Amino acid sequence: MPFVPAKCTQCGASLQVDSTKEAAICQFCGTPFIVEKAINNYTVHNTIHAGTVIVQGGSRDFDIHAGVLVNYNGPATSVVIPDGVREIGPRVFAGFKYLEEITIPDSVEAIAPDAFKGTDALRTINMSDSQWKKFYSFFSCLENEKQKQIREEQEQIRKEKMREVWRSKNLCQYDGKPFSLGRCSFCCRKKDY
Repeated sequence: MPFVPAKCTQCGASLQVDSTKEAAICQFCGTPFIVEKAINNYTVHNTIHAGTVIVQGGSRDFDIHAGVLVNYNGPATSVVIPDGVREIGPRVFAGFKYLEEITIPDSVEAIAPDAFKGTDALRTINMSDSQWKKFYSFFSCLENEKQKQIREEQEQIRKEKMREVWRSKNLCQYDGKPFSLGRCSFCCRKKDY
């Protein structure tokens, strides 16, 4: 009769059950349960009924406390945050230089400002449309130095092109407003071209 560790599906008590049997009764709460479910409950879910979940879904890559992802221990370049996480805590992914892709479930309601600090390789963020509306400004500021430099160069080129257009139309090259008596009607700068 091989006994294996299990958890009661009702009260969560640690049990030793006969794996050759189909059903058993919890010696603590008296609830009947299917042996296979109790074994899976012990080995996969590892849930603490104190409102804190240390391991979720059988993965030891995530430390989750009361719905808050507080640590990621995995080596993956692509990460799927478990459904049920309500918040991504401070510096969870900070410094993960090789993190390229993250999937955020709809259950996430908040993300700490520095949760993804230093994730320069992050290129793909998978979220539902409602999550994008909520977190767009957060992820739009996640850019590495090269991306920032490219964006600034593109902005400079755009501004220069606008100045050329405004000068060709005899408008102030700084704000596109018309001149009045040799000065811009908006910024009051003299016409200098």
